[in-house]
Amino acid sequence: MDHQAYKEVYFHEYCGMCKHKDLGDTEAPCSECLTESINLNTHRPVKYEKKETKR
Repeated sequence: MDHQAYKEVYFHEYCGMCKHKDLGDTEAPCSECLTESINLNTHRPVKYEKKETKR
């Protein structure tokens, strides 16, 4: 297994822009996301969904 392909998740960069940011740490999908501190080939959290912006 290539351990270098795994990257630390940068919660501090992504959670504020996630559509789930107003949920508590113990609510799904945030609770599931926070249990995965590494991700394959990306620093993005596993359950991250970009919040849509209004125009």
